[in-house]
Amino acid sequence: LLGVVGGTGTVALVGGPAGHGPLFAEHLGEAQVVGIDPDLRHWSAPTAFSRMCSAPGLPFFASSIRALAIDGRLGGDLLEEAARVVSPHGRVVISSATENTLPMLEETGLKILVAEAETVVAVLG
Repeated sequence: LLGVVGGTGTVALVGGPAGHGPLFAEHLGEAQVVGIDPDLRHWSAPTAFSRMCSAPGLPFFASSIRALAIDGRLGGDLLEEAARVVSPHGRVVISSATENTLPMLEETGLKILVAEAETVVAVLG
């Protein structure tokens, strides 16, 4: 769903999706995978998977993230942050999306590719 099969760049996993970080890191090769969730602080993980806590926003420059997966229950502010940090043509995947997720994503300039059940895939540009 993230649209990343290899290469370089940064993939960010925020909230619940961060728990899958080591698996992503194993399969993405040179891409840097970053998990952002306070529950990760006690994990030991491979060096290709970085863990951090961040509040209130995401600790990345604008347009610097290749793909991002985020837990929709974390709220609209983080959805706005996702739109800010994802690079042009980069994907944002929202798990546990709420009824407000689609309108919020469209307001940020992200284009909805797929919306099914509680999962939404959007792209910038």
